[in-house]
Amino acid sequence: MNYFELAMEIWQKEKNENRIGQVFNNQRNLLVAQGEFEKAIVLYDYALFYKSRIGRFQDLAKNRNNLGESYLSLNDLTRAADFLRNSLKLKRKVGNPAVMISTLNNLGSCMIQQHRLDSGRLYIQEAAGLSLHSGVQDQVENCKVRKQYFASLQDYPEVIRVDARLDSLTE
Repeated sequence: MNYFELAMEIWQKEKNENRIGQVFNNQRNLLVAQGEFEKAIVLYDYALFYKSRIGRFQDLAKNRNNLGESYLSLNDLTRAADFLRNSLKLKRKVGNPAVMISTLNNLGSCMIQQHRLDSGRLYIQEAAGLSLHSGVQDQVENCKVRKQYFASLQDYPEVIRVDARLDSLTE
């Protein structure tokens, strides 16, 4: 019996739907790390089912963001955008700006890949503003997406400027 099976058995006996959903999340994270995005999406569907039953909006938002990331990895940009927009809507409802940064960055990246540069720029700018009051990791992720945006515009002086900022954050 592996760790996930054991954890699932325990939480099912206790009827703890939050923890059952978390086990599915953890399994999904492992599959993503292994590059098994399609299998990971199935597990997130299970996690979403349990999290929605107990009304954990922040968890639902995180799950939807992660599903959007999985679809981005599969280059299914339409589905990715749908999940990311839904995640952002829930995160705005929660009211904690710091939790919105990753979804804003992901949406910006998705829009850039769809050649919707104006929309992408707006998401990236909002994430940049929020990340200034957040941790270094959020700022690093935002720099990566901003770099992608400026490269898509072939604005290489800005790419270099963002690269320098990225280097200063990671030293």
